[in-house]
Amino acid sequence: MNESFAEQAERYSGSLTSFVQAAWPVLLPRAKYVDGWHIQAVCEHLEAVTNGEIRKLQVWVPPGSMKSLAVSVMWPAWEWTRAPWLRYMTASYGLKLATDLAVRGRDLVESEWYQHRWPHVQLKADENSKQSYLTTQGGARYVTAPTAKGGGTGKHADRILIDDPINAQDAEAMSASVLNATNEWYDAVLPTRFADPKEGVEIIIMQRLAPNDLAAHALEMSDEWRVLCLPEQYEAAHPFVWPDDPRTEEGDLLWPARVGPKENAERRKRMGAHRAAGQLQQRPSAREGDLLRRGHWRYYDRSLWEDPSKHKRFRMIVSSWDTAFKDKTTSDYVAGQVWGAQGADRLLLRLTKERMALSATKRAIKEYDTWIRETFPGVPVYHLIEKSANGVEVISELKREITGITAVVASVDKVLRVEAAEPTLESGNCWLPGRGNFDGTDYDPEFTPAAVQEFVESCSAFPNASHDDDVDAWSQAMNWLNARGTRAATFSSPEGAF
Repeated sequence: MNESFAEQAERYSGSLTSFVQAAWPVLLPRAKYVDGWHIQAVCEHLEAVTNGEIRKLQVWVPPGSMKSLAVSVMWPAWEWTRAPWLRYMTASYGLKLATDLAVRGRDLVESEWYQHRWPHVQLKADENSKQSYLTTQGGARYVTAPTAKGGGTGKHADRILIDDPINAQDAEAMSASVLNATNEWYDAVLPTRFADPKEGVEIIIMQRLAPNDLAAHALEMSDEWRVLCLPEQYEAAHPFVWPDDPRTEEGDLLWPARVGPKENAERRKRMGAHRAAGQLQQRPSAREGDLLRRGHWRYYDRSLWEDPSKHKRFRMIVSSWDTAFKDKTTSDYVAGQVWGAQGADRLLLRLTKERMALSATKRAIKEYDTWIRETFPGVPVYHLIEKSANGVEVISELKREITGITAVVASVDKVLRVEAAEPTLESGNCWLPGRGNFDGTDYDPEFTPAAVQEFVESCSAFPNASHDDDVDAWSQAMNWLNARGTRAATFSSPEGAF
């Protein structure tokens, strides 16, 4: 038996998820609705806001995850089916985007589909513009932006909804001036915009762009925030991991029906590792790096990375390994790097970072040993393995199979080890395959191997990265080489000279 409009209205008003699914063809009649568990997660958090259980909510999701449509367009229209007197102030980085979202919300409310089910929600004819419209019951939606004249002054609302306060497509979005201006707008204008300060609701929806973006700034201002963080690839160790995330395996995708492994890889490649870390994984790092600065890495011709035998003779070659925890029953990350020493310079020749059990770790080190000796015959080779975790067994067993196994005892914590190695980077002696950008502040993603980009990102985020195994391997190699002493640097040439 078909439901009546009244029955449908009751069912949709009782569930935002059902409302979103039903309203989809009204807004996008030619696009197929693709369901995803994350949509329900967002809707459930918004329902908790509606029910008074959450007053401050942040939602961090990758671009193209239907966040704006669900939160900025459908949720206000859904709340009006229950409480058409609610007032909204909605903001985005630009007035045009904020207006576009408001217009789509108005189109939904004025649609035949909506009016057949909730005819009591009517917009006032004399107060109905793109940037400001009111309901006949006293509800309203006002549009503003950090860059808008007035910035939201003179209006009061029950809900302040900020959707993408910074333009992720703008290369300058990382600049201090843009970030500071947005944060200052948030501090100066919005605190006085609530109709009732004790009941007002705040929602911020965005993809993370920088460590001091509005999401981080707002978190510093209040400890009441609830954060729904949904990275594109699952990370169990993410500092804002959602406890109810249904994913269990590292790397599981958020919405594989829309963004599968192929699409994810393409997105990450085109965005570059730094933007992907923030926008896809919600793990922004300082653009310049907190301790290991991006602009201090130097770059050599990528063709030598692809054919290392063309390098000039090295004084020695070390492979450095950070192994997995010994008490783990499952594979953990293991990082391995090969560095060639030429005077004071250290050139990255090969690297890996992947999950390996004990047997796979030993096999990888032996494979690297074979590769090094075949590629650079006659050059002294040392394999540096920290004498901890699985490294103890690896050292013991490999000493009977290959030469050059060197146990390293870490006498200080990893931060102090990185601080000890940092001068080697700052002095311009650490060379990576690829090319620097035009102003020498970062790598050029078009000419730098993806694995190298990921390495720079880990270093830049240290000590706040989710997995710093590759940073540990790097500092181990640098400190060991420095402790052995080096001859005067033999190269002071520009990029590509190696």
